[in-house]
Amino acid sequence: MKKILLIDAHDDFRDEMSDLLEDRNFLVFQADCGAKGLSIAKQIVPDLIVSEINIPKIDGYKLLEHLRQEPSTAQIPLIFLSTDFDAFTSGSTAKRAEPVLIKPFSASKLLSTIDSQFQTSEVLQY
Repeated sequence: MKKILLIDAHDDFRDEMSDLLEDRNFLVFQADCGAKGLSIAKQIVPDLIVSEINIPKIDGYKLLEHLRQEPSTAQIPLIFLSTDFDAFTSGSTAKRAEPVLIKPFSASKLLSTIDSQFQTSEVLQY
């Protein structure tokens, strides 16, 4: 069973996404801020992280930097979530390689992006 870490400050959103992913046989872990997310990622080493960009304590970009510096978490695929496309595309953030889903998005869009990340990750491992 693949492990997904879901990081978002909104409890209702996390619970809804968690239910969706658990229905698809993923083991889901949740965090409400970047600091907790980073701690959980180091403990469980998830197969994928889905994280809001604008989260408390450590934002999504800093979270990504921390993950990439740690050998055990450096290769974990990450999907960013945002409510503000303009903020994402401005400046250096537009150069990031991680996919971004703009809220609101459909369940099928989330699931297809997750599948794509897993496929890419498997290709890169060989």
